[in-house]
Amino acid sequence: MSDMFGFDSEMSIFRFLVGILAFGFFFVILNLLRNRKIIGSEFLIWVSIIFSIIYLCIFPQTIEYIFNYINLSSKNRYDRLIQLGYLFSFVSLGIIFYYRNKIHTHRDQFIQSLQELIQRKFVKKNMDMVGKIDLMILIPAFNEEDNISKVIKRIPKKICGYLPYIIVVSDGSDDLTFDEASKSGAKVIQHPVNFGQCVAYRTGYSIANKMKVKYLVHLDADGQYQPEEIERLLMPLINEESDLVSGSRQMGIYEEKFKISNLPRSFGVSFFNYLLTFLLGLKITDSSSGFRAIKAKFLPMLTLKQEQFHSSELLIESIKKGARFKEVPISFLGRISGKSKKPNSIKYAFGFLNAIIRTWLRN
Repeated sequence: MSDMFGFDSEMSIFRFLVGILAFGFFFVILNLLRNRKIIGSEFLIWVSIIFSIIYLCIFPQTIEYIFNYINLSSKNRYDRLIQLGYLFSFVSLGIIFYYRNKIHTHRDQFIQSLQELIQRKFVKKNMDMVGKIDLMILIPAFNEEDNISKVIKRIPKKICGYLPYIIVVSDGSDDLTFDEASKSGAKVIQHPVNFGQCVAYRTGYSIANKMKVKYLVHLDADGQYQPEEIERLLMPLINEESDLVSGSRQMGIYEEKFKISNLPRSFGVSFFNYLLTFLLGLKITDSSSGFRAIKAKFLPMLTLKQEQFHSSELLIESIKKGARFKEVPISFLGRISGKSKKPNSIKYAFGFLNAIIRTWLRN
């Protein structure tokens, strides 16, 4: 007996069951994306495979056309091949999914264990400073030997009456970043490999939490943000106007905003500003700013999992947890030396969008 597409009822039932399984697998993959078990590009690949399978379950004649084209139109041969194809696809997906998930889990556990080890070692070495740090300046750095000392030396000796406690997290640098930062008077933490800027931030956050820091400021190591403007970020926190303050290049001076090579990224940032304004219900003028100040007591409340594109995750998480947010104008100039380590505009856009979606969907 044949169904509406010309195939017997047994095959129709088989296709129906495969389609249901594929649809269920889609929600499994969506949940993994929400919990940062897979990255955005992997999610798109999985979704493409899953919906291709669903499409073939609904329109199996598509495969018949292909088989006819390559002279494999025998009915029995087709039935066997299509069943084996479905079975092979799901077994392969299951195996890949299982081992991919295990690798990610072990990697996350390794990073967490490493951060705990670094944190304990740092606190033990600096026990005399626990509870005495009002202002921590956190600088993640990767191969910034030509810039890091210049940035550190420009940090004011006193900011709003506080002595800044400077910590540089050298994220797998294989140049002289560690030595240059140390000679400039900063406390330096060395990651054995380059885990990503967000992991470097989380290492700093764990230390800030254990050291009972009051205020924490993010500052890049390339000199594009101006250390002399840290006070602008800090004052709204001190005056109890805000819990998270972000420096906005759009409200201040953006030296290379209209540089031809930066135009695609500028358009992308504008789009994400509108998107986050819509999602958060707050006016956001610079969603990707890396120059921020936060009350450190908020850090343990935040679920931070991204390896890159930290700015959007921190912003969304903080506001979801009830932090009061404010933007202030800042100056953003060209790098002191070297080239930007950010990915190209297309990759950056997909990565940033992926971070927004994951963080927004996260419970």
